[in-house]
Amino acid sequence: MSQNVTLALATFAATAHVLPAEVRHAARRALVDHIAVAAAGSDHAAVQAVLGTASALGSAGPHRIIGAALRVDPLTAALANGTAAHVLDWDDTVLPTRMHLSAALYPPLLALGERLDLSLDALVEPFVVGFEIAQRLCMAVFPALHERRWHNTAIVGAIGAASACGRLLGLDAPQIVQALGIAANSASGLASSYGTMAKALNVGRAAARGLESVCLAANGLVGHADTFAAGGFLAMYDDAPRLDALLARIGQSWWIRENGFKAYPCGVVAHAAIDAARALRARHPRPDHIEVQVTPAALELMGKADPATPLEAKFSLPFVVAAAWVFGDLTPDAFAADSLVPNGAVHALMRRMTIVAQPALGQTEAVVDATSRGVFERLHVVEARGTRGRPLSDDDLVAKAQQALRAAGLGAPDLPARLLAENMPAATLLAALSR
Repeated sequence: MSQNVTLALATFAATAHVLPAEVRHAARRALVDHIAVAAAGSDHAAVQAVLGTASALGSAGPHRIIGAALRVDPLTAALANGTAAHVLDWDDTVLPTRMHLSAALYPPLLALGERLDLSLDALVEPFVVGFEIAQRLCMAVFPALHERRWHNTAIVGAIGAASACGRLLGLDAPQIVQALGIAANSASGLASSYGTMAKALNVGRAAARGLESVCLAANGLVGHADTFAAGGFLAMYDDAPRLDALLARIGQSWWIRENGFKAYPCGVVAHAAIDAARALRARHPRPDHIEVQVTPAALELMGKADPATPLEAKFSLPFVVAAAWVFGDLTPDAFAADSLVPNGAVHALMRRMTIVAQPALGQTEAVVDATSRGVFERLHVVEARGTRGRPLSDDDLVAKAQQALRAAGLGAPDLPARLLAENMPAATLLAALSR
């Protein structure tokens, strides 16, 4: 392809778009979910490490951090809020790439909204644009990027954030070309971080890098004219990147429509098996044996057989299925340290479980067999709850957010429902969520 694809994407980012009502509503749904998971993760040790570092380095400023009293500069606010939104692995996921884009996009947009005294409506189009560009970039190198052990949201999340922030600030296409190139220059994130605090930090850094890249471009920093194609960015992650995926029907189809919202705080590839476990446990409260059939990607991503920490447990398919079976649900409380004590009910059930990779199954599917005293039952879940084929309703999202805010002691009970439609200032929202 001889076309400068970076310029084409930058032109898309810089151009005003008439968004369908469904697309605008999808962006608001993502915001409701984002504030829920960021509030829930705001007191995590990973976020406290970010805040402690900010204090030690004197990162002072007027910007609010969700769940904290500390005020910081906008880059640190994006870093902390992005880390909080991803640390529980409860944030939105778009398939097939398994990207978690709200945690990379909304923190810098909210920081700019607070700084410039903008309303939430002003953030919708930039969010949708950033989401579109990031997902298209990932689709161009999917699944090779995963197979080469890169963390996809960390790699392209910063580019999506730069696209969104560039649009919000009114940069022209040549300036956004530079912002995208600057963000791509700093892209990094390893799949080896899964199950550690560094995974969430990857996403927080993507949020901050996107904002920083836009500011550098606005102040005249210049790099390669076509980072993605001629500059070789995509070729680093795939020997044959599909450049057609970048521009086909852009501005006509919108990836935000495919966004899914997690019912459970762990990898989405385990959610169908969790659904099945919750359904089977009433008739098989203490099964003699469980067999779980899942897509091979589920074992690749969540193959930790003996998790030692709560974050590792989120990447253990046997743990999350057993925990859902024992507790009847899978909430953030299931990953408390005392749930990981060996020889407990969860671990006893893990020892009676067999996990089988089944290539015929998709990412939203699972087949679970339970045997209790000779009685056998099989349940096939085709679409996991919360995925695009079986979406959470607006009421479901509001309930999830209310639960998370109540547990964190943040916000008012009516705040999530108001976010679906009300055009409040970004600063008002952040004030309601900070301490």
